[in-house]
Amino acid sequence: ADDQDQLNKLQFEDIRESVYLNKENFDKIRVEKLSFSKNSPEDFLNLQKKNKISNVNNKFANKIELNINIEKTSVLVINEVYNPGWKAYIDGNKAELLRVNYFQQGLFLKEGAHKIVLRFFPEKLFFALLISLFTLIFLILSVLTWKIFLEGFYGRKIKNKK
Repeated sequence: ADDQDQLNKLQFEDIRESVYLNKENFDKIRVEKLSFSKNSPEDFLNLQKKNKISNVNNKFANKIELNINIEKTSVLVINEVYNPGWKAYIDGNKAELLRVNYFQQGLFLKEGAHKIVLRFFPEKLFFALLISLFTLIFLILSVLTWKIFLEGFYGRKIKNKK
């Protein structure tokens, strides 16, 4: 579904009963068997009850950890706004976060027990911190250089005038 189609469905349908993927993400995972329908014996709501989430740790604003046991290959929807700054790890291996339900994050999970870790650290923040660090170093070196220059030029230590 495209973005507009997802928005329309979210207005009138219960997102607890379905997951909407945009075409790009759907194409990435469609090779796997994902079959959910309200008419099937193992429908979406029953699957939610079977998949067991435990040990959720979200004490920090930039990190979420949880353990999950998946009964059937599915998409885990994380009620956090999708942002490319989030990085996901499944059992210690980097995984691709999907944008689902127009604004949420999702992870494609296969059967079995998994440890999920989500970390938020946008690249722009990293570059901003790096630039700030270089600016601070430059200012300190400039002050020290200027002080050394003045001491060398006048041949004596600079004293504060009172």
